[in-house]
Amino acid sequence: MAQRRALLVGAGTSGFLHALALRSAGFAIEAVFDPDRERAALLASLVGGVPTDSFAQIVSSDAHAAAVCSPPPFHVEQAEALARPERLLFVEKPIALTHAELERLRHLPNVVPVLQWRAGRAARELRAALLAGAFGVHPRLRLDVRLWRDDMYFAGGRRGHQQWGCGAMLSIGIHAIDLLLWIVGRRVLGASGREWFGRSSVDVGTGGELLILFEDGTHAELHLTLDAERADEVRLVVSGASMTAVLVAGEGDPTASPLVLHGGEGSESVARAGGASGSPLLVPFVHEAVAAFDARRPMLSVDDVAQAHALAVCVTMASAR
Repeated sequence: MAQRRALLVGAGTSGFLHALALRSAGFAIEAVFDPDRERAALLASLVGGVPTDSFAQIVSSDAHAAAVCSPPPFHVEQAEALARPERLLFVEKPIALTHAELERLRHLPNVVPVLQWRAGRAARELRAALLAGAFGVHPRLRLDVRLWRDDMYFAGGRRGHQQWGCGAMLSIGIHAIDLLLWIVGRRVLGASGREWFGRSSVDVGTGGELLILFEDGTHAELHLTLDAERADEVRLVVSGASMTAVLVAGEGDPTASPLVLHGGEGSESVARAGGASGSPLLVPFVHEAVAAFDARRPMLSVDDVAQAHALAVCVTMASAR
């Protein structure tokens, strides 16, 4: 049986990570597209495939999978050009920058939004515990994401408003918003939040906060900053009447440390649900999507993450300069 082939659209960091994940799932990289041919050639030299600066060449391929890892303003248009009934299509977050773009994606086949924090084992344990009522009625969740993006990250407008189209809440906070919605698993009654601009030299938001109220009285709040110098910490606390769960890890795998459970009488235990330290969640996320696609089982879809994206879009638009 011939080896399956994959296309990479975008030769930045995300393209590199997707290439590794796809290769680990048994795909050969057929081609790497980037408008900057030198960048495409560099990535192709590392992961394989033919470098090209012609998107038309990518579109004409019959490869079995593709990953859209370009700047967000191009995601929807490129996904529409690449979507096929027989192709698995990964679209990096944010999959859309507006509500209208999100609607366009809903009609495409086999689109998998890349929100891999769901793939963490500790996150799944927390979801199961919440749905089973282990934290009692209307628990509270607080997710603090403290990260550092230096000036080089934004240099030359590379991730400014014109080229990137969004700030912290849509580009990174969307992972956290989706994780909170998925863990709680209840209908959202309302939400409020804001994004702020933490640096005078950067024209996109570098921090934000969001409060979500669920139908059973559960509250979830997110606090995000990209201005915490040298920080890489994701801290999730779930508080209930008789139990509190604490999970502290980093951006690459927020489940990389053990889940600590605190009982009502001050007891403490460490659950065995932690992920693998240093193992990015994109690998198991891609493997699960490929297995579901091959077995014709339901996969993570645009509909599954639409609410998280809609909340992030609302916060971003309401806070625009």
